[in-house]
Amino acid sequence: MTFGHLITQARKAAGFTQGQVAQAIRVKRETLSRWERDMLTITPPADEMTRLCSVLPLTHYGLLTALGYNLASAQLQFPLTRQEQLLLSANRRLDPNTRDMLLRIAKAMYDDPAGQEQGA
Repeated sequence: MTFGHLITQARKAAGFTQGQVAQAIRVKRETLSRWERDMLTITPPADEMTRLCSVLPLTHYGLLTALGYNLASAQLQFPLTRQEQLLLSANRRLDPNTRDMLLRIAKAMYDDPAGQEQGA
């Protein structure tokens, strides 16, 4: 299945319009339309694919495979610890709202690791 067909199928199954998905992932509707028609000139940026995976029932692996990347032989540059593997597995089972909330908390902690407010 192509990248475009994968997105189209997931979007329709979720009951969203192109405009709704485009707004949710912060791209132009025309951009999403080009993706769905497989009119890619470059691989979409990782942050856009991440947002797409958070809105639709898609995975990075599925999207990259549809784009022609051979991930079967890909190896991580560093292995995940057992705790990291468990955390990722648990995250995948969360409902999208909880996953989004945890992501926002983690991002806030990363942006301000000392817990200090900006300008204080």
